[in-house]
Formats: sequence, structure tokens, C-alpha cells
Amino acid sequence: MRHAVRTSQADRVVGRPATLKPSGSGKITRAKELLRKREGAIADGKPVYPKSEKIRFSELAALVVDDYTINHYKSLEIIKGRLKNHIIPAFGHRKAATVTTGDLTRYVIERQTLVLLSALFFQCLLVLFP
Repeated sequence: MRHAVRTSQADRVVGRPATLKPSGSGKITRAKELLRKREGAIADGKPVYPKSEKIRFSELAALVVDDYTINHYKSLEIIKGRLKNHIIPAFGHRKAATVTTGDLTRYVIERQTLVLLSALFFQCLLVLFP
């Protein structure tokens, strides 16, 4: 199959015609596979963004810090501390598209449990060593 490159203005041939041959690299198969995955995600009601599968949670956290810096939010240092000490250690290594509401809910429950256990521990210390 021969194709020529055409310009959009005058629709004339630029250069010489090129011959397209199917390559044995499997690019077409991989492209069809990716298309099926994206169509499935759309059917499930999930947003499909080409680069969303590559972006890590820590990169999004950095964007939040940048936004706080640009807009001069007073809580910039607080958000930096919370991200650095709590959120990024828990989710920073993961791809952003894989973090679900359920993951966030479990994280909040774990953190609340740790706070309660810590408070209980200190109450026990106060009882034992008044």
C-alpha cells in the first residue's frame, strides 16, 4: 500500500510516496490491546487519561505543594509536613491511578487507630506512674 504525505493547504504531494508494511514488532497488537483496555475503563465509568498510568502519587503531592506556594496559602508549611511525614510514606510510591477511595479510607482508619492506641498508652503510663 503506497501513501504520500499531503499538505493541509494545497493538498499537494510533498516528498516521495512511502510504502507501509506491517512490522513484526507487534505494535499493532499492543495498540489494539491498549484500546480495548481504555474502552473497558470508559465502559466502567473510569476516567481515561493517557499519562495517568505513569504518574505517581508523590508527583501529584508535589503539584499540591506548588499550588500552595503559587497561591501563598498560609498553611503551606503544614501541608508540606503532613505530606512528607504521613501521606507520601503511605502512598508516594504508588501510581496515582491505583489509589482508590477504599485505600484512603483504610489509611484514615489506621491513623485514627494509632492515635487512639497512643492516647491509651499514655493514659496507662499516667495511671502506673502518677
